[in-house]
Amino acid sequence: MDATHFVRAGLQLSEITDTLVVRSKAIVGINAFAHEAGIHQHGMMADPSTYEIMRP
Repeated sequence: MDATHFVRAGLQLSEITDTLVVRSKAIVGINAFAHEAGIHQHGMMADPSTYEIMRP
């Protein structure tokens, strides 16, 4: 699967439907791959595949 166009497609769909993309929306949101400190961050440092199904 080529996921390199997901964000662009999501933004285009947002414009067409006149809706906003939620910042935390999976894959296409601007903060979709943001991680906060704590156990979640530790898991990301140990093995990114633990929390991410694809590379940001």
